[in-house]
Amino acid sequence: MKMVATALLISLIGSVSQLQAGECWDTRENAEIKGYSELDDIVLLSFKDAVECTPISGATVTVNGESIPTNSKGYAELSLDQFMELDDAKIAIVVKKRGYATLKTYLDVQAGTVWNHRFSMTKALGADQVRFVLQWQDKPKDMDLHLIADDFHISYQNMRSYRNRAKLDRDDMNGYGPETITLNRVDPNKKYQLYVYNYSNRKPIKNVSVFVYAGDVLVEEISLPTTSNRIVDVLEIDQASISVINRVR
Repeated sequence: MKMVATALLISLIGSVSQLQAGECWDTRENAEIKGYSELDDIVLLSFKDAVECTPISGATVTVNGESIPTNSKGYAELSLDQFMELDDAKIAIVVKKRGYATLKTYLDVQAGTVWNHRFSMTKALGADQVRFVLQWQDKPKDMDLHLIADDFHISYQNMRSYRNRAKLDRDDMNGYGPETITLNRVDPNKKYQLYVYNYSNRKPIKNVSVFVYAGDVLVEEISLPTTSNRIVDVLEIDQASISVINRVR
């Protein structure tokens, strides 16, 4: 039902080229990533653009003091040896690419296995722009971002606000994300609210993060609480100031 509604809305507003929809990592890529992750000596990480979902080549990935470039597929190959003795750890990772905001996040390691292999990066934004990027694991399949102001509600149902003040850049409906909303100008006289909705409602919200970018800086990575509820209120912007809420509704 959602896919039909989304397709109809896109047709009505004539913005097929504006909205990126569908899966970011296709079946072949997922099989490739999984295949490498099962080898004894290689961990494969994949990096893509948060709006276009194109591979990010030529980025520098730094983990445990070692820097590795991404190849033409946006892949970085890490040695598994550095993780094998770890039971439960979060390893810092920094990813840099000219023209992109620097990504600072972590690898989730459990029982010597790296669980998160797919990452999104965003191009540097204008000085007044803010971008929200939602990422998760393979389930739930369909997670939605919603951005609300007093005169608009951005989601898969309403993908652009009046005069394009905000828009849904990407709607992912098949796991992993990214789902991306860009606020083109923060009005200091307006209040904005961002929340995540579990559209699939078949698995709990778990291992879900929202990345908040302003200009060319990653301002926050917000790790959502694990919950069987369908909605998590993530943050609000009031008088151009961001406040993290991160509360189950």
